[in-house]
Amino acid sequence: MADDSRRISGSVSIEPTTKEYVAWEIAKRIAHNETEMKFDRQYWLTLYHQCHKAVSGHSLASVLKKGDSEN
Repeated sequence: MADDSRRISGSVSIEPTTKEYVAWEIAKRIAHNETEMKFDRQYWLTLYHQCHKAVSGHSLASVLKKGDSEN
C-alpha cells in the first residue's frame, strides 16, 4: 500500500539556483532559437540531459557524445 501521508499545502517554488533549473532554462532558450519543427519526447529529454550535463561541469565533447547514458 502506498504511503500517501505526504501532502503539499501552499505554493511550490523552484529556486533558480539549482543545476536542474539552469539546465531547463538553457534547454528552453536553445529550443526557442531552433527551427519551428515539432520535436518528440526523445528530443526534449536528450536536450535537457545535455544541458544538465553542461551545468554539472562536463566537457562539451562529453555533453555532445551520442549514446552516452552516464550522468
